[in-house]
Amino acid sequence: MAEGRFVSVCSVEEFILKARKKNTAQKTERDVRLLTKFLKTKVEDKKVEAISAVELNEYLSQFITSVRTKDGTKYEPISLRSLTASFERHLKGKDYSASIINDLVFDKTRKVLQSKKLKKQRKVNR
Repeated sequence: MAEGRFVSVCSVEEFILKARKKNTAQKTERDVRLLTKFLKTKVEDKKVEAISAVELNEYLSQFITSVRTKDGTKYEPISLRSLTASFERHLKGKDYSASIINDLVFDKTRKVLQSKKLKKQRKVNR
């Protein structure tokens, strides 16, 4: 009778991978919704993946410098990088023509991220 209490499951590694994929997908969706809200403040109604790379670079640079948490505090640089990774995953899944992480067209976005990181390091060093 006890055997009925234990169902056959995939490997533990497979279980962890499935849970991670679900969590990552939820985070990506949540982060893209946040970016979409920001774009609406800029009177941009296109979907993120429909915006040209040049325009999106400008929007992302502005987003990174202005976004705050729900309580109004600044995001940590690692959190901003995480948001950017979510945007990269979303765009990659939509067969976007450029990569935020690798392509020159998004150089400004990466420089803003780097500036946030350096600013944080200077604060810590004081």
